Amino acid sequence: MDRLPATLSLALGAVEIELAQVVLADEAEFDSYLLGAAAAIAGLALGGRLPGDDPGARFAASAGGVVRLVEIVRDLPRDARRGRVFLPWAWVEQEKASLDELQSGADADARCRLAVRLADLARRRWAEAAAEAAQAPALPHRRSLWVLAQLHLALLADMERTGFRAGPA
Repeated sequence: MDRLPATLSLALGAVEIELAQVVLADEAEFDSYLLGAAAAIAGLALGGRLPGDDPGARFAASAGGVVRLVEIVRDLPRDARRGRVFLPWAWVEQEKASLDELQSGADADARCRLAVRLADLARRRWAEAAAEAAQAPALPHRRSLWVLAQLHLALLADMERTGFRAGPA
């Protein structure tokens, strides 16, 4: 077999980005990273089987995307200090922020606005996931991914209540 399945290739691409010191160039690169990260999370929930194109698999991928988006929000300050910015650099530029400011926490308002944008995207992804879940058969992974996504959404709500100001060091 000389070609990897597309979803496995996406997941491996996301892992490669995770291991690097990286700044994502644009929304296309961000979307590709997010798809891969979501596929990896969904693959774990599916017992090593990567998601396909049925409603249950699409739910798994969407729920995996929600989980990773919340993790990006949570880890934004720490990742920035490590030179890793898991969002489109164009978003940072729109906020008139710099990597130095994200790393030092000097522009907390810009970081907060970026977190709000990611939170909005996570909520849209959850709406997509819920729509897919409604069409999916009652598969064993659906409940575990639902719980995992709900835990992450509760974490997101806590971060929103604090104005995204508090986070891990």
